[in-house]
Amino acid sequence: MCRLQGLANWGAQILGSMLGAAILWGIFPCSEDQTTNLASNVVNGDYGDDRAIFAEFIGTSLLCYGKLS
Repeated sequence: MCRLQGLANWGAQILGSMLGAAILWGIFPCSEDQTTNLASNVVNGDYGDDRAIFAEFIGTSLLCYGKLS
């Protein structure tokens, strides 16, 4: 049972990461992404504060939902 649980957890992590990437892609399309790397802590000047706050809200909500469920 332990291996089956591990496999299920791994699959859920993969699906969750794909869902998170799809949400981010919907908020920030690749054509407008100018970070050129995988780690960026600065909001692109082409985006308003409202979009950045919305993205943070979505990310934090997903984190809280996953942690509390």
